[in-house]
Amino acid sequence: MDNTKIINEIKELKKDFLLEINSWTTLGELANNSGTIILPDKRIYSYSIFFNDQNNLPQNIHSYIKEFPTLTDNQYGLVLKFIEEENLLDANFDQKKFEEAGFTISVKLNGKEKTINNCVSFDKKNPKIYDKLLTFIENNLN
Repeated sequence: MDNTKIINEIKELKKDFLLEINSWTTLGELANNSGTIILPDKRIYSYSIFFNDQNNLPQNIHSYIKEFPTLTDNQYGLVLKFIEEENLLDANFDQKKFEEAGFTISVKLNGKEKTINNCVSFDKKNPKIYDKLLTFIENNLN
Protein backbone atom coordinates (compact mmCIF):
# COMPACT_ATOMS: atom_id res chain seq x y z
CA MET A 1 0.00 0.00 0.00
CA ASP A 2 1.27 3.46 -0.93
CA ASN A 3 1.32 6.19 1.75
CA THR A 4 1.14 9.04 -0.78
CA LYS A 5 -2.58 9.73 -0.30
CA ILE A 6 -2.29 9.89 3.50
CA ILE A 7 0.86 12.04 3.31
CA ASN A 8 -0.90 14.49 0.97
CA GLU A 9 -3.95 14.66 3.28
CA ILE A 10 -1.69 15.46 6.24
CA LYS A 11 0.18 18.13 4.26
CA GLU A 12 -3.16 19.73 3.39
CA LEU A 13 -4.24 19.74 7.07
CA LYS A 14 -0.90 21.28 8.09
CA LYS A 15 -1.50 24.30 5.85
CA ASP A 16 -4.04 25.62 8.36
CA PHE A 17 -3.67 24.19 11.86
CA LEU A 18 -3.86 25.42 15.43
CA LEU A 19 -1.86 22.75 17.23
CA GLU A 20 0.01 19.60 16.26
CA ILE A 21 1.81 17.08 18.40
CA ASN A 22 4.00 14.60 16.54
CA SER A 23 6.45 11.79 17.19
CA TRP A 24 8.62 9.81 14.82
CA THR A 25 11.15 7.02 14.84
CA THR A 26 13.35 5.53 12.16
CA LEU A 27 14.13 2.35 14.07
CA GLY A 28 12.89 -1.16 13.27
CA GLU A 29 10.05 -2.52 11.21
CA LEU A 30 7.55 -0.18 12.89
CA ALA A 31 9.44 3.03 12.00
CA ASN A 32 6.75 5.68 11.75
CA ASN A 33 5.55 9.26 12.00
CA SER A 34 2.44 9.71 14.18
CA GLY A 35 0.56 12.69 15.46
CA THR A 36 -2.55 14.64 16.29
CA ILE A 37 -3.62 17.83 14.50
CA ILE A 38 -6.19 20.31 15.82
CA LEU A 39 -7.59 22.77 13.29
CA PRO A 40 -9.01 26.27 13.92
CA ASP A 41 -12.46 25.01 12.89
CA LYS A 42 -12.31 22.59 15.87
CA ARG A 43 -11.75 19.44 13.79
CA ILE A 44 -9.22 17.01 15.21
CA TYR A 45 -7.27 14.31 13.36
CA SER A 46 -4.92 11.53 14.34
CA TYR A 47 -2.50 9.92 11.92
CA SER A 48 0.26 7.37 11.65
CA ILE A 49 2.47 6.71 8.64
CA PHE A 50 4.66 3.62 8.67
CA PHE A 51 7.81 4.00 6.57
CA ASN A 52 8.40 0.35 5.72
CA ASP A 53 6.58 -1.60 3.03
CA GLN A 54 2.99 -1.86 4.23
CA ASN A 55 2.80 -5.47 3.03
CA ASN A 56 5.62 -6.46 5.39
CA LEU A 57 4.13 -4.95 8.55
CA PRO A 58 2.57 -7.17 11.23
CA GLN A 59 -1.13 -7.90 10.79
CA ASN A 60 -3.46 -5.04 11.83
CA ILE A 61 -0.65 -2.46 11.63
CA HIS A 62 -1.13 0.07 8.85
CA SER A 63 -0.85 3.75 8.01
CA TYR A 64 -4.00 5.78 8.64
CA ILE A 65 -5.55 9.18 9.09
CA LYS A 66 -8.66 9.41 11.25
CA GLU A 67 -11.02 12.30 11.97
CA PHE A 68 -12.45 12.46 15.49
CA PRO A 69 -15.62 14.23 16.62
CA THR A 70 -15.29 18.01 16.38
CA LEU A 71 -14.15 19.64 19.61
CA THR A 72 -16.81 21.32 21.68
CA ASP A 73 -16.53 25.06 22.35
CA ASN A 74 -15.39 24.20 25.88
CA GLN A 75 -12.69 21.77 24.66
CA TYR A 76 -11.46 24.26 22.07
CA GLY A 77 -11.34 26.95 24.76
CA LEU A 78 -9.22 24.64 26.90
CA VAL A 79 -6.79 24.17 23.99
CA LEU A 80 -6.47 27.95 23.56
CA LYS A 81 -6.00 28.36 27.32
CA PHE A 82 -3.28 25.67 27.34
CA ILE A 83 -1.42 27.42 24.50
CA GLU A 84 -1.61 30.72 26.38
CA GLU A 85 -0.81 29.44 29.89
CA GLU A 86 2.15 27.36 28.69
CA ASN A 87 3.27 30.30 26.53
CA LEU A 88 3.83 27.97 23.56
CA LEU A 89 4.32 30.77 21.05
CA ASP A 90 6.90 32.79 22.98
CA ALA A 91 8.69 30.71 25.60
CA ASN A 92 12.09 29.13 25.06
CA PHE A 93 12.13 25.41 25.75
CA ASP A 94 15.07 23.11 26.44
CA GLN A 95 15.19 21.08 23.23
CA LYS A 96 17.17 17.84 23.18
CA LYS A 97 18.83 16.28 20.15
CA PHE A 98 17.78 12.75 19.21
CA GLU A 99 19.23 10.76 16.33
CA GLU A 100 16.68 8.01 15.61
CA ALA A 101 13.52 9.50 17.08
CA GLY A 102 11.92 12.84 17.72
CA PHE A 103 8.99 14.67 19.25
CA THR A 104 7.53 17.92 17.95
CA ILE A 105 4.87 20.41 19.01
CA SER A 106 3.78 23.00 16.45
CA VAL A 107 1.39 25.85 17.13
CA LYS A 108 -0.04 28.55 14.84
CA LEU A 109 -2.20 31.30 16.30
CA ASN A 110 -2.85 34.99 15.62
CA GLY A 111 -0.36 35.12 12.73
CA LYS A 112 2.47 33.55 14.77
CA GLU A 113 3.87 30.06 14.32
CA LYS A 114 6.35 28.07 16.40
CA THR A 115 7.75 24.54 16.40
CA ILE A 116 9.23 23.02 19.55
CA ASN A 117 11.46 19.98 19.02
CA ASN A 118 12.26 17.20 21.46
CA CYS A 119 11.11 18.90 24.63
CA VAL A 120 10.21 15.64 26.33
CA SER A 121 11.16 13.95 29.60
CA PHE A 122 8.68 11.05 30.14
CA ASP A 123 9.07 11.88 33.82
CA LYS A 124 5.70 12.41 35.53
CA LYS A 125 7.38 14.29 38.40
CA ASN A 126 9.25 16.71 36.11
CA PRO A 127 7.27 16.88 32.86
CA LYS A 128 8.44 18.85 29.86
CA ILE A 129 6.00 20.62 27.54
CA TYR A 130 5.56 17.55 25.28
CA ASP A 131 4.60 15.43 28.29
CA LYS A 132 2.23 18.15 29.57
CA LEU A 133 0.50 18.37 26.18
CA LEU A 134 0.03 14.59 25.98
CA THR A 135 -1.52 14.59 29.45
CA PHE A 136 -3.71 17.56 28.54
CA ILE A 137 -5.02 15.79 25.41
CA GLU A 138 -5.68 12.55 27.30
CA ASN A 139 -7.53 14.35 30.10
CA ASN A 140 -9.50 16.93 28.11
CA LEU A 141 -10.00 15.88 24.50
CA ASN A 142 -11.01 12.22 24.71
